[in-house]
Amino acid sequence: MAIPVFPSIPNAPNRPTVALGGGGGEDWANALVGAPMGNKGGLNFIGIDGRHIVEVAAIKIVSSARSGGTMFIVELDVVETSNVEVEVGDRRAWLVKVAQPAGAADALRFSLDVLEALHGPEFSPIKHAMLKPPNERPAGLPDLRAALSAIADETQPARGLRFALVTRTSAQKLDKTKTFTQHDWRCLGFAEPRDARVAAPDDSILF
Repeated sequence: MAIPVFPSIPNAPNRPTVALGGGGGEDWANALVGAPMGNKGGLNFIGIDGRHIVEVAAIKIVSSARSGGTMFIVELDVVETSNVEVEVGDRRAWLVKVAQPAGAADALRFSLDVLEALHGPEFSPIKHAMLKPPNERPAGLPDLRAALSAIADETQPARGLRFALVTRTSAQKLDKTKTFTQHDWRCLGFAEPRDARVAAPDDSILF
């Protein structure tokens, strides 16, 4: 049986229906540009090690030649944190350059976690199929553009979704004088009072 394009997301209480699709044309990213980011001082998790519970405030796709092409941006409100440099209530951002293979892979995995939380268990087979190497994926699957467009449109369906986030700073392999901050995510479901969470958080499985 062929794997379908993303099924319709139920219009459950407090959860908007997502308009699915790739956006069309070369200007798909610009069509999804949202309002200016509301981060205080442009805060992010670069160089910040720790364990955090964060809640999605907004997801945006921005196309900018100055920033190196298309950027996938997730704005996050800090709910809990183990790092004294981070305050509960901070709004921080995760930015990914989707033109880079590693960035595209990170953005795809994150978007599929969001879509699985929205669709429920019936989306899991599609998620696992899309995470396979390109030569092993079944024909007819949606692409990265469709996945990102589905969660970054004007309805902001992921707003209120919580993640456990672990950040670790390490030296780059090719240049030990430079560092990068790895982000490891685990979806916890929607915060109350939205419709029922996908799963109750169990910190022991991550921390």
